[in-house]
Amino acid sequence: MNRLKAFLKKLRLRLVLTVLFSGILLFVTQACVGTQTAVNPEQEVPIGAVTNGNKEGINQASDTDASELVETAPDTKAEILKENAEQNIIEETSDVAENTSGILDKKAENIEEDSNNFQSSAKEAIEQAKDTVEEVAAQT
Repeated sequence: MNRLKAFLKKLRLRLVLTVLFSGILLFVTQACVGTQTAVNPEQEVPIGAVTNGNKEGINQASDTDASELVETAPDTKAEILKENAEQNIIEETSDVAENTSGILDKKAENIEEDSNNFQSSAKEAIEQAKDTVEEVAAQT
């Protein structure tokens, strides 16, 4: 009990009240400063920030299943990206004939690439089959 009395005597009530009131004053002045409303608040916001070009919704999530994207090979992902780019080109231009000829040219290039890939894959498969036959013949 004596310790409590000694502590209260050492405590300066005037200093504590001064700090308390200055804190309250600071809090009240900061809280009451910004009460004026803007006359035209649209001037403060940049034009690009007002309009959002996202038409898909708030979360910008795609409709594709995430597990499908993880399991696809890089070639398949590249093909998906090509198709998306072609679709974007179609949406940007309005001339149907131009779009069709551009798409047909791209499809012809893709078919040519695929045939070259198929030929090289077939050659590799034939070589692997020959090597396997030679290995089996050597073992017997």
